[in-house]
Amino acid sequence: MKIVTIKDILKKENHLFYRNDYSGTVVYEITNGTTLDQPVEFSIERSALGTVDIQIRLPEAFDYPRVPALRSLKAYISSIEKEGTLL
Repeated sequence: MKIVTIKDILKKENHLFYRNDYSGTVVYEITNGTTLDQPVEFSIERSALGTVDIQIRLPEAFDYPRVPALRSLKAYISSIEKEGTLL
């Protein structure tokens, strides 16, 4: 499984300066070349020590092992956050 992109990213209103909440639609590419769109909600929280914690919520179930999907999704979110492309 490969994460193609997260489209329609919306930043949710939050009054905590160290936490950002987002929602969007993740596009997966499954091994046989087909793509799958699924809604996703995630939050990025920074601790006082500078560590970053990414929490992901997938509201719908899908036919793929959950742990590898969450691992690759966290890596993708971390990379776009470091690039500065998130809102």
